[in-house]
Amino acid sequence: MEQLTVALIAPAANPVAVTVSGPTRLAILQSLVGGDIERVILSEVAEDAGFDFYANEEGKLEGMPGNLNLGYDVVVGNVIVARNDAEGNTTSIEPGDLVKIESLIAGKNLQGRPIQRVRKDWGL
Repeated sequence: MEQLTVALIAPAANPVAVTVSGPTRLAILQSLVGGDIERVILSEVAEDAGFDFYANEEGKLEGMPGNLNLGYDVVVGNVIVARNDAEGNTTSIEPGDLVKIESLIAGKNLQGRPIQRVRKDWGL
């Protein structure tokens, strides 16, 4: 069994650290977003800091609530944040990472609004 500690950002909520076990790291990420995952590019700053953001690949089609406004797109449903190592493997977040993640998503929270409302409000 794999074990992974990630930051879970639910719609309209602050990031929280959760430790989850599963048969593979992929299965862990999929269980937390409720389906197939896609990597989300939050910003170059986030990438340079070694963070990977993941969301449900079909979240918009499934009508999940709005979570983060990226400026160029909207992310819906749960968002998972993990780290990556030099080889690109998904790894656990480290102590102190929640504060860094909160800083990265500051001003991007959509307060769980329905995606149709988000699209209208943001002209998407």
